Amino acid sequence: MSDHLVKFGDVVRLNTEREPDPLAAGIDRFVGLEHITPENLHIHSRGSVADGITFTNLFKSGQVLFGKRRAYQRKVAVAEFDGVCSSDIYVFESKDPDGLLPELVPFICQSEGFYQHAVNTSAGSLSPRTNWEHLASYEFRLPPLDEQRRIADLLWAADEAIEQYKITKEKVASLRLALINKEIDQFTEFVKLSNVCSKIIDGPHYPPIFIENGVPFILVSNLSSGKINWVVKKWISEQDYAVIVNRINSELGDVLYTVVGSYGVPIYVDWDRPYAFQRHIALLKPQRDVLDGLFLKYYLESNFGKQQANLYAVGLAQKTLTLGALKNFSFPKISFERQKQIAEKIQAMDTESEVLEIHISNLANLKTAFLSHFIK
Repeated sequence: MSDHLVKFGDVVRLNTEREPDPLAAGIDRFVGLEHITPENLHIHSRGSVADGITFTNLFKSGQVLFGKRRAYQRKVAVAEFDGVCSSDIYVFESKDPDGLLPELVPFICQSEGFYQHAVNTSAGSLSPRTNWEHLASYEFRLPPLDEQRRIADLLWAADEAIEQYKITKEKVASLRLALINKEIDQFTEFVKLSNVCSKIIDGPHYPPIFIENGVPFILVSNLSSGKINWVVKKWISEQDYAVIVNRINSELGDVLYTVVGSYGVPIYVDWDRPYAFQRHIALLKPQRDVLDGLFLKYYLESNFGKQQANLYAVGLAQKTLTLGALKNFSFPKISFERQKQIAEKIQAMDTESEVLEIHISNLANLKTAFLSHFIK
């Protein structure tokens, strides 16, 4: 038997069971859209029914939860427990396990074709939603059952490998932060940050003239993840950059630090390319042979460094760190050689985390390619 064209609603059932009083029925967990992570089939958080909710949509372990609101967020998960969920979540299951393998249902919902169909059939401007009638009409080629089993086994194996890499990466991140805090907490003598930096300066205060392409102009949003994102939306001319660079003079080993809004994010400058940045970002230039830039980044990420940021941040609607406040940050009195030793230990953990991220990305790409090949 070869692949045959089917409609989603012909092989998948929408579960419409309700429970008006979940707590009385012995149901203690609920799932909202906020508990489903995009592109992740595993539910790592949930709410307690005892806290008070209005959700009544029932789901059982093994059923598939699909976020019908803002479908472009790609929220699909497999329930690993019984509970109730938001009305913005559809509950799916295979109509006939001998026709559609239940283990394949979540991957059909994760396929690019299904996502695009859900997005294209959504209605509403602020909070677009798709509906069951539209989803049920989605057509795709369904392989024979033995082929479905082979595909599902491969996809779940890839998913499990990705999940294990993510768990390991989280453990590395936790150990990394513990190491940073352990190293910083042992120091009892401090100096002002201005004593170990040759320059603490922010971006240009005048509004730059932006052009369609040129020198990248970095915003806080380009740094908020903890890594620099070179996918920028603004550029300036070489002439404007020449004026800015004379004032700022960013070099390898400096640290960028967000000071407005999402304040307190340090980025180590390990690139050698022209760029400029907005006034909501500060440049911390270490005194060479006195302050190691990488150690400075790790210090600012430590609990003590974050406490300094929270202590000096001012404002109500949008917290801000002034340059004067930055200069007054307490910094551990520590030799340059010891800074380098500590930074090297933490950097080794960063390298391990980056390798894990590459494995996760490669497996995710392989899974997507495999899914696109067989579910279309």
